[in-house]
Amino acid sequence: MVLRTWMRSSPDCPEPTVPAAFMLHMAVACEAAGGSKARLLEELEVSEDCLAEPERRVALHDALRIVERAAALSSVSGLVLTFGMSASVTRFGPVGFAAMSCATLGDAIVTSIRYASLISSMLRLHLRVTDDVAALELEEVFPFGAAGEVIIPSLLIGLWHVGQMLTGRPLVGDVEFNAPEPAYFKEHAGIAPGEVRFNQPVNRLLFERALLDLPLLTADQSTARSTREQCEQALRALNSAATLVERVQRSLFNADGQVCSARLLARQLGMSERTLKRRLAEQNTSYTELLDGARRTRALELLRSSASVEEVSALLGYSDAANFTRAFRRWTGQSPRALRQNGRSARG
Repeated sequence: MVLRTWMRSSPDCPEPTVPAAFMLHMAVACEAAGGSKARLLEELEVSEDCLAEPERRVALHDALRIVERAAALSSVSGLVLTFGMSASVTRFGPVGFAAMSCATLGDAIVTSIRYASLISSMLRLHLRVTDDVAALELEEVFPFGAAGEVIIPSLLIGLWHVGQMLTGRPLVGDVEFNAPEPAYFKEHAGIAPGEVRFNQPVNRLLFERALLDLPLLTADQSTARSTREQCEQALRALNSAATLVERVQRSLFNADGQVCSARLLARQLGMSERTLKRRLAEQNTSYTELLDGARRTRALELLRSSASVEEVSALLGYSDAANFTRAFRRWTGQSPRALRQNGRSARG
């Protein structure tokens, strides 16, 4: 396996990327979990110095293969815990500094959400707040496959760990995963910040809304202003150079939530349907594949609401509920009704 890397400004990588330094941290975590950093890097045919370069990026599909290989070389549970607990705000560059200089935990979360795309477009964060409860959700924009077994839990652990470092106090809350319980979980269940539930609609942290008002130990108004200005400039530059895949993803559903056909979407993007399909194929994807991923994400969101399976099916453009149910089983391994029932049972 040869790892391909790019500098951030390179136009040669149309697919999502992650900072190369993250993969170096993964290699370090691999060794701490019983694997070999040297062997992992040797298999990738990349040097540690290359991954340590601040502006170096790694293509997402390569990053996922790195994670899978790191898991094969070490203990999965150890890799998840080590990578998650090693998370630090400064690892995220200007976005991290902008977050840590905010006045409150809530401000830091909102800031991180706004600028998350500067780190990677492979996932999105959402903050949902009700009267008493706040939920920080992690949306998997691009399928992580087997690597998700490491990425998702380590990211949620990392978010929880960083929150505790910024506030200087233990944060209690529940964790929900949209995957089955892993074999190693019971061994480490005691370190969880609260109840952990599996086979849920989304991956998220649940905690008291009042925690959003906690002051940060690192709050600095002047730094917050300057780092936000820096992030805004970077965000404008990123948006102006958005890839075709990103533009398609943003346009798959119209203002009414209905699916845009490939023909209509191509017209909106100023090209023929044939050209759209060809250009997406050049980026190793297709309209059908992108729509499938977007439908999965939206289905999980809608099923958390009061919408019926039939209503969700119609909103997502399926001819009937049976076709939607078959697609949902392919995405999650269970039916929409079973997933919703599991969520209700877990909440008691």
